[in-house]
Amino acid sequence: PYVLDALANGPGSRYADWFPIEWNAPGGPRPKVFEGHGSLVALNHSNPEVRDYVAQVIEYWSARGVDAWRLDAAYSVDPTFWAAILPTARERHPHLWFLGEVIHGDYPALVESFTYDSVTQYELWKAIWSSLKEENFFELDHSLQRHNEFLDAFVPNTFVGNHDVTRIATQIGHEKSVLALVLLMTLGGVPSIY
Repeated sequence: PYVLDALANGPGSRYADWFPIEWNAPGGPRPKVFEGHGSLVALNHSNPEVRDYVAQVIEYWSARGVDAWRLDAAYSVDPTFWAAILPTARERHPHLWFLGEVIHGDYPALVESFTYDSVTQYELWKAIWSSLKEENFFELDHSLQRHNEFLDAFVPNTFVGNHDVTRIATQIGHEKSVLALVLLMTLGGVPSIY
């Protein structure tokens, strides 16, 4: 409703600054969206009201028993946004655990700057399936060396599949997917089964 209010009432809307909106776009005002997905309207993460609203959402659900959060597409949000919100949430609910979805980069630095507990280990995911598929383990070896270094700084979220990727059995077949599961369950990390 907030973006609809902003689009209906223009720059004078109470919510106009909650979203990056191209007011003079051909065909009328157009909000920025996430990676081309028209229904996923981007937030203006530099707006203090947006930060307060997200903090209220986290508080609402955490007070009702949620104990972990997967922050989707965390790589697309300025780290100062989460660094301003998460410490307060942890102060009120010390048991909370925050996982940021991160595709690539300096994982330990991202965990520290965003104040996450963990991030998704996409590098390891890719190395597992492609190494098993091609039976070439150089990529897996490199990824495991980096993964072991990550374990000195934080415990990564490990997986061989999730809602954003091709299923492991489709990718490499049933027999090799069992090997992928063995790797997942014997490596350091917080394994997720999807």
